[in-house]
Amino acid sequence: GGAKGGEIGGPSPGESLKEEEVAMDGGLATFMKDGVDGEDRTRMKAQIKADTIYGDDNTQGRAQKYGEALSVGLTAKDIQDWPDILQSVTAEEVMTAAKDLLDRKNAVTGWLSPKEEAQ
Repeated sequence: GGAKGGEIGGPSPGESLKEEEVAMDGGLATFMKDGVDGEDRTRMKAQIKADTIYGDDNTQGRAQKYGEALSVGLTAKDIQDWPDILQSVTAEEVMTAAKDLLDRKNAVTGWLSPKEEAQ
């Protein structure tokens, strides 16, 4: 299917919306059964750390990060602590959150398709 690596799903050419939904549900079921991949988790943590370091080199990006966070009620300390918080998250915490958030009974699927032209 079209959904890979955190993207919002969309069917690949020749694949129906239903086929994409089934593939996405299968991927989520596999994740819930197998859990967090240790190598992926290590790679993601390294990427987050690098993004934080390089992102802080960009004054416009840093200002935007602070502006967005402050506008939703976070503090400067929250923003400064966020990278360390992300680094401290365990695989068990990820799976606990996933069980709460990825319950198929609470899922909603929206299928967006182009409006058909009147003939």
